[in-house]
Amino acid sequence: PIIETPEWPFLSGLAIVIALIPSLILVVRRGDLKSSGHLFFTLIINAIASLLVWVFYSYFTQYLTLEMAILWTILLVTQVGLVLLVISQSFDAAEIIWKKKWNREFKPAILDRSQPTLKVSIHVPMYNEPPEMVRQTLNALHRLDYPDYEVVVVDNNTQDPSVWKPIEQYCQLLGEKFRFFHLDHCPGFKAGALNFALSQTDSAAKIVAVIDSDYIVFPDWLSSTVPYFENPKVGLVQAPQDYYDGGVSLFKNICNWEYDGFFQMGMVQRNERDAIIQHGTMTMVAKQALERLGGWGEWCITEDSELGLRLIKSGFETVYINHVFGQGVTPDNLTAYKSQRFRWAYGAIQILKKHWQSIVLGGDLSPGQRYHFATGWLPWIGDAVNLVITMIAIGWTAGILLFPKYFDFPLTLFLFPTLSFFFLKLFQSILLYAMKVKCSFWQKTGATIAGLALTHTIAHAVLTGFVTSKMPFIRTPKIEKDSPILRDLTAIRHEICILISLLTASLTTILVYGVEDPESKIWSLVLLVQAFPYLATLFMALLPKRAAPITNTPPIISGKLAEAGAG
Repeated sequence: PIIETPEWPFLSGLAIVIALIPSLILVVRRGDLKSSGHLFFTLIINAIASLLVWVFYSYFTQYLTLEMAILWTILLVTQVGLVLLVISQSFDAAEIIWKKKWNREFKPAILDRSQPTLKVSIHVPMYNEPPEMVRQTLNALHRLDYPDYEVVVVDNNTQDPSVWKPIEQYCQLLGEKFRFFHLDHCPGFKAGALNFALSQTDSAAKIVAVIDSDYIVFPDWLSSTVPYFENPKVGLVQAPQDYYDGGVSLFKNICNWEYDGFFQMGMVQRNERDAIIQHGTMTMVAKQALERLGGWGEWCITEDSELGLRLIKSGFETVYINHVFGQGVTPDNLTAYKSQRFRWAYGAIQILKKHWQSIVLGGDLSPGQRYHFATGWLPWIGDAVNLVITMIAIGWTAGILLFPKYFDFPLTLFLFPTLSFFFLKLFQSILLYAMKVKCSFWQKTGATIAGLALTHTIAHAVLTGFVTSKMPFIRTPKIEKDSPILRDLTAIRHEICILISLLTASLTTILVYGVEDPESKIWSLVLLVQAFPYLATLFMALLPKRAAPITNTPPIISGKLAEAGAG
């Protein structure tokens, strides 16, 4: 029904004023953005301001019982949270796409071979890894074009000697630069192994570098990165992760490009404000800084990101070189892919709980650093909120169908932020990939599907992280035997149950109330939208999968770059 709103001039003016303030701030303070970026952000802000005015006007102009007032208050809080998420995501998109020039852009350095070089200690932690794969990693380290380095390999907690003994023997064959240690009982998982490696590091070493045991580094890795440590303020130099097995299967190809978006866009943006996320391979840390901070945090399952934040808090500068210096292998199946992302999301919440005062209140972080550490993981928290909303929606639909006397369709205005969050997330993913990542249309689509498929896993990890303190370290298996589809389907049984519930609720709503009822159509649409991430998870589970082949000469040129060039 069309209802007259006599106050519309005031409400419209209020929305304009609310939107005008942040829009003017952006235009005045962000002259480094192109006009298209200003326009994009301004349109988003205007839409959000109008929605907020509409919501609060409706709240204060209708009669509410105590029960309805409580329900409205809960809905308002969740919607405001989603609105803040949409604003931060929109700003990030505008900056990534329309920034005129990045001020902190680091290129591979040129090593002055006429001067003394800094000694590097390369640490390679491993646990129950295929010997053939680790040999490839050690071969690549042996070919490094750098005069002064050592390699410390630490196998922690592998029970089968036939797995780690060949690596011990191979290190002996490679010469005195390579040292191997096996620990039967190593607490702290990967962080514990790295702290042990630190204790065994040559006293002359000035830099500690870490790579995973599946990584094939290129010969110029150290010579192109070490010169940045000549600046004593630099505590961390980070290069992106990359993978050479994207052509093995469609599943790996999709995962490959999903990873790539973060390193090509998110890390570049964070580097602009010296707020990068440290990740545990292709990373280099000043040894003095690492020792001063007490080593790697064994309490956190994402010890790499946590150390990076501590380095920044301590005043050290970070360097992100957006150049591939090495490649590894992607997870072989959806189960491994999910467990890896669960670990990342759970670890992020551990970090937020530990360092929330620095992130929220500041003091030892700059405003830009606080912004990125506060909003960088906000989409993951948004996934958790969305999971709660999804479960409420399923229960609410059951109430509408079974007890229509007591339950009615939610007000349409509360559905807009939920729909907006999903479609903006989808739109940004497609838009950002189209403009910033060089891959084909189908690879962009696949990356978007892979990201959606992890929505429930991330939400589960975030909620678990808020209610628990410790979780065991979850290793991401590599080079496993082919995993049957049944295994992945079993791993996503919760997602399948929620998917069936959402589809059933949507279909039943239409069947009971008919397509003529506008409220039932909108509510059915909301339920379908909520089902999309779970459909994506099912799609990823059904894709054929193969393990990466182990060869003695892995490709030097990234499979992604080669495919993009061919396209």
